[in-house]
Amino acid sequence: SNMLKEVLETDIKVPVFYIDSHYKKTDDHERRMFYRETTRLWQFMQNIRAWESLPPAKLKAQVRRVRRRTGEIKEKCQVYVEDKIDLKINAENNNLLIQQQDEEIIEMRRTIQNLKTNCLKY
Repeated sequence: SNMLKEVLETDIKVPVFYIDSHYKKTDDHERRMFYRETTRLWQFMQNIRAWESLPPAKLKAQVRRVRRRTGEIKEKCQVYVEDKIDLKINAENNNLLIQQQDEEIIEMRRTIQNLKTNCLKY
């Protein structure tokens, strides 16, 4: 089961059953193994939904729906990537503006301090 997961590249648990159709009915071990595996298979089949074949028209409609949804998801992802780039550029621009404003405030404080010291002399 784990090997199938790796080969199929899936996280879905794949059930594995080994049923030897040529088991020896006289061999106790083979008979027990046959009944164990057929019982496991029977229980599995009782608890799983039956596979349903779709007519070609319905199958094509399902494929179209999946393709449309995939296209919508790809489009949303593209918009997300573009928005993320725009937000990064805006953040960088805003940081530059803040830095310039900080420098101007510091310069204004220096000017005010100079005016205070120079005006108090007179």
